[in-house]
Amino acid sequence: MKKGINTLSFPGGKRIEDCMRIAKKAGFDGIELGITEKGELTLDSGEEALRSILNLFYMKGLFILHPVTEMFIASKTGRSNGGRNWVLLYIPLP
Repeated sequence: MKKGINTLSFPGGKRIEDCMRIAKKAGFDGIELGITEKGELTLDSGEEALRSILNLFYMKGLFILHPVTEMFIASKTGRSNGGRNWVLLYIPLP
């Protein structure tokens, strides 16, 4: 069984590469990438940014676990419900 950790488990503002280094040192086999509104990995990240992150995984010898986000749904839909509804979205990789 492989064990992984989510980048959202690290303090805000940590670079993905720093999360990988810490996770590898702690004995994790992979990282679940957190998609955020701002930062290295967003819903608007382009192919070049994604390839760069993928290369980091190969270089560090870690597995990519499912990307996940916990962004407020109103941030993309314009709808709001008093700031109470959060969405946890798992995006399976092929």
